[in-house]
Amino acid sequence: MTDSILSGIHNPMWLFTLWGTAFTSASKEKQVKQELIQILNSSEESADVRRLAAYSLRFIKEIKKEDQNVILNIAINEPVTSIAYTYILCSALASISKDSLNTVRARYCRKKLKEIAITPGVAGRTEAISIIGEIGGLKDLMQLKAIIREFNRNKLNESPDIAIAASSAILWIDRRQKCAVKANSK
Repeated sequence: MTDSILSGIHNPMWLFTLWGTAFTSASKEKQVKQELIQILNSSEESADVRRLAAYSLRFIKEIKKEDQNVILNIAINEPVTSIAYTYILCSALASISKDSLNTVRARYCRKKLKEIAITPGVAGRTEAISIIGEIGGLKDLMQLKAIIREFNRNKLNESPDIAIAASSAILWIDRRQKCAVKANSK
């Protein structure tokens, strides 16, 4: 069944099947990473397939430095109006090595992601907030707390997923900070 799906039309089922094959072997994981990056870079693929490819890349770790650069370039050049935009930004920032988070391109992507995170009603907002939790630090906590306060004031205007994502992001940042303190005290 997997082969018939993978030889079929490129739609969400096809993409999720492709992603699933990444976990069958190390060589297949490498191949799938490259296919997902090609999908991101393709104007032939639908926005939905590109968005899901970006999402799946977040969970396939150990992206090579040159591929990180490709994903960053795709993110910078993706139109803001694209439904894949936020997901590609998230993928770029989640895939990048920690030592590269302060490059000009990464800071630009991070700035765009934060703009999405604080703007009520924007598509991909939950995703943006989640990545802030994954890559953020103490300086992001005030912004995340403000998102929760804003949600509590205007509950009917947005999904509770926003407050849940912000709360989860705060917990991830807190957990990383505690682990860093613990590691430094040894």
